[in-house]
Amino acid sequence: MACTQCGYDVAAGTEVCPRCGTRAAGNTGYTENTTRVTDIPGWTAASGSAGPTWTPASGSAGEATASTGYNFDARRWTVSDKVAGVASLVVLISLFLPWFSGSVSADNSLGLSAQSGSESGTAAHGWLWLVFLIVLLILAYLVVTAGFRVLPFKSPVRHDQLLLGAAGVNLLLVFIGFLLKPSTDGLAGVSIGWSIGAFLALIAALVAVVALTPPGRQRLDSKAPAAVR
Repeated sequence: MACTQCGYDVAAGTEVCPRCGTRAAGNTGYTENTTRVTDIPGWTAASGSAGPTWTPASGSAGEATASTGYNFDARRWTVSDKVAGVASLVVLISLFLPWFSGSVSADNSLGLSAQSGSESGTAAHGWLWLVFLIVLLILAYLVVTAGFRVLPFKSPVRHDQLLLGAAGVNLLLVFIGFLLKPSTDGLAGVSIGWSIGAFLALIAALVAVVALTPPGRQRLDSKAPAAVR
């Protein structure tokens, strides 16, 4: 089910949203060891015909927390958000590492002496700069979500769907770039193979997607300590 506050896909039986901390519908009852809202400094209770509602006291710290101002808090990231963010950053770095390494044998048809060289991902495939831009957008979005309890704009898709879609596009582009090795047609004695950057980018892009799929996200977020969730 989706969180009523931020739209995050909350696993059934979860008491609070792992992203924004909102108590899930159907699990709002207090237990013996649950801190009452009235015990939180700066908050007052107001009763109405529809039942009790809770509002921050005027001028209190609760009022500042409930405001829409930006206040960075990394605890708003779920474990899957963090894994996907780190993996995406690794993808970005790997674009500038050697993706392909080539060597020329001494008995080649070009009359060149034996030598070797390498080429980065962006040098081999200029369109991989699109992956660079998508990663920047992913990281910028995560920074924004860490600063607002409720986003100041309405997204047409849910938080998890947005990240999964961006990570999926990155994986597709990286996979295509991995397969398309520079051609050696007509160049006898010249061989080209993959290098560390290509493998690192492919693995990191795959990790980001797996972490953001519903099974991966539920597995990661369910293992987070209660204080983090």
